[in-house]
Amino acid sequence: MTEFSTAELEWRDNLVPVSSKYDDVYYSLSNGLAESAFVFLNAVGGSELWKDQQSTVIGETGFGTGLNFLVTWKEWKKTSRADQHLTFVSVEGFPLSRTQLQKSLKPWDELGESREELIKAYPDLSPGFHTLEFEQDNVTLILLFGDVKDVLTRFSGQAEAWFLDGFAPQKNTSMWSDNVAKAITQLSKVGSRFATY
Repeated sequence: MTEFSTAELEWRDNLVPVSSKYDDVYYSLSNGLAESAFVFLNAVGGSELWKDQQSTVIGETGFGTGLNFLVTWKEWKKTSRADQHLTFVSVEGFPLSRTQLQKSLKPWDELGESREELIKAYPDLSPGFHTLEFEQDNVTLILLFGDVKDVLTRFSGQAEAWFLDGFAPQKNTSMWSDNVAKAITQLSKVGSRFATY
């Protein structure tokens, strides 16, 4: 396991989190919520992804503020059936603290109770796997805190879709390496969908 570090943030306009390490924003300055829906969830088909599935797995590189997860969870609550289950697996090398997460998500009241549930369930910052169960909605969030190459090789599963996030490739080269791409390929079902900027 490589050295474990947590996020160091600056705040643009005291609202939008910026990574000090990568000098990149976590979400759009204009509307991060709409950006997450358009760039990631809608790009892999939105609710069509799980429409005919008993169980759906979505993988993500770069949990960040959790906005992509919350957008997905919101759509899941509107469109899924009681007999369906969603597993959202997300890697984060530099996780935010609960306080940072809370501030980052403060602008998005439309996320409703899900935002508060995520903040409440969010784990202490330690490396490894953290499984959060939101049983009322049949949703499991698995957070993999640590170096992307390390944690992906220790995970077993097959995803229907991937959100490839984690800052711009020129700023976070390790997230976009050939080794990471190979690991993602091995963790993907045939026909998996991929979304990124």
